[in-house]
Amino acid sequence: MRRIVFDALDVVLELLPDLATRRRELHRLHQWLLAHELTALITAKAEGGVFSATTQQPFAFMQFMVDCSVLLKHVIVLGVSQRTLRVQKYRGSAFYENDARFVIGASGIEGGVAHALVPAETRTTNERVFSGVDRLDSMLGGGFYRGASVLITGFTGTAPSPP
Repeated sequence: MRRIVFDALDVVLELLPDLATRRRELHRLHQWLLAHELTALITAKAEGGVFSATTQQPFAFMQFMVDCSVLLKHVIVLGVSQRTLRVQKYRGSAFYENDARFVIGASGIEGGVAHALVPAETRTTNERVFSGVDRLDSMLGGGFYRGASVLITGFTGTAPSPP
């Protein structure tokens, strides 16, 4: 099993001169990942409230390229911090579609949905790759499929950045 992480890919892509060049590089990256049979975990900042294929976000088309998309949100309600995680897309699999609350504790992400899901039949491999986050793996029916491209998006401050 080989995995690779691209943290804050949107920041790297902003270094490129124009949208056409950014899109071209994303397509090249996608082809490289497929050629090397890598499972990719990609983070990108969601802007303007939503990161989805229906918005005018510069990288919204990435939703069509990835096999799994997870949105992290952080809002303050009546002075109380609330973080939620929502699986937006998980190609070829059943998943919990609603927001699941979580907290960032001493051992990482804690909380989420306790529902056990039965994975749907799929044409891809049934072998799972664990994310290392038990609740996320539970929401995804046992982890990511081997060879899947996974996009995790969120707003600034949703998850901690490494020191």
